[in-house]
Amino acid sequence: VTVLTRRYDRRLPWREQVSGLRVVRLRPSGEGVVAKWLMNLGACARIAACRERFAVVLVNLFSVHLFGPALAGALRGIPIVIRTAQCHEFSGAVSADALGRLPAGLRVVIRRSLRAARAPVYRRARRVIATSTALAREAQAFGFPPAAIALVPNAVDTARFRPVTRPRKAALRAALGLPPDAEIAVCAGRLVRRKGLLTLVDAWAGVARDRPRALLLVVGGGPGPGAP
Repeated sequence: VTVLTRRYDRRLPWREQVSGLRVVRLRPSGEGVVAKWLMNLGACARIAACRERFAVVLVNLFSVHLFGPALAGALRGIPIVIRTAQCHEFSGAVSADALGRLPAGLRVVIRRSLRAARAPVYRRARRVIATSTALAREAQAFGFPPAAIALVPNAVDTARFRPVTRPRKAALRAALGLPPDAEIAVCAGRLVRRKGLLTLVDAWAGVARDRPRALLLVVGGGPGPGAP
């Protein structure tokens, strides 16, 4: 297995082995909308120029990253599988916020280009992996037959994430400085605006009024408060 990804952090090596997998990081480095889309160039070049022929290319969160692999797959005759984990990837609406941050002229060109290219590029996929029934329905509405769609929910390591005993729970709360009698709700995920965290915080004010012992615990990392 070879993992192709972007070099988000310039301190990361271009190539390394992680848990037995070969990881290749592509240019351009760093964050940003333009860098995210330009990764398609590196992915296309890497797949098309690789001396060995990949048996299959799996593209996760395909709405941005499918175009390069699809072109390389067409050139090399490599089947493409896409995995959808966000609503509205097939319609392209998931990219609206990212495109909105581009300069006006460039935004119009890219939006029109994507609208024209999206359907033929997406249909190059042989199979769709959907992480929920709602996403499976989106794939079917786009035109994929049910036989081409596999419902595979996100996996959970039950050896690592499992209920704990009451004494262990009390010890964990004490270690984290959490009240022993609090009713704790946990939100775990990347801290970006599109996750709806601001809506959660607004709604939590009402919860806190009705349940004085309620405590919201937000866990995660992210690029900062201005991220989309």
